Amino acid sequence: QLFGKIVSVKALSDKNVTIVNGSKLKAGEVMNLKPFDRVVMGKKNLFLFRQPLIESKTMSQEQIGMQIDTYDFNFAEDEMFKDQLDAQMKAKKAQEEKERAEFERNRKIREEQMKLERERIDEEKKKMLLEVERMKLLAGQDREAAERRMREMEERQRQMAEDMRRKEDEAKKQELEEKRRQTNRLAQAEYVRMALTRLVPSVTEANDIVHELRVPISFEMTAISFPNAHGDLVSRVFVKVVNRML
Repeated sequence: QLFGKIVSVKALSDKNVTIVNGSKLKAGEVMNLKPFDRVVMGKKNLFLFRQPLIESKTMSQEQIGMQIDTYDFNFAEDEMFKDQLDAQMKAKKAQEEKERAEFERNRKIREEQMKLERERIDEEKKKMLLEVERMKLLAGQDREAAERRMREMEERQRQMAEDMRRKEDEAKKQELEEKRRQTNRLAQAEYVRMALTRLVPSVTEANDIVHELRVPISFEMTAISFPNAHGDLVSRVFVKVVNRML
């Protein structure tokens, strides 16, 4: 609608989608347009609103050029599907929080296990020290037996120290592997988000076409994750055809 110098757009119903700058208008809602507003009518009609006379009075040629470069088709398309993208970003953030919480939980479990193991080894050492003192007292009675027992305890201490180092090394390896897997999972989640972002407009348009042609099929996006030969998670995004007659 045109009222003097003011141009406005009105959403006639909720069935006929009207979007201005990424915001969907409710039925009966009217919005006045400004230069470079993006207007979507239906699901396939996308317009960039221009008012050359007003633009020349309020903006320099450089500013107008920057606006034209900024508000291209890709920008308007991303804006049109802002809700879907926001939902994907929210899901991605929730997944990242879940991954971080799981990593922190596993880290605390490993720390507690190492703490218990150190306490057990310290207790063993205390017992050995008591045994050493007892052997010293008995050394005069059976020196050979005391020396043999001392050597056995020294070997036991050495084994415990080696076991402790080995377990600490294993814990570090597990932590590094878990970090690597977490990084891979986040990378795969980002891949899925980007793939869905690129596919949403095409799938939406394809569904509109088959609907208008009254073809009893629809297209749906699906993401599948599976481990590869190295055990790393790999994600792929597919578009599947659904037979609505079944």
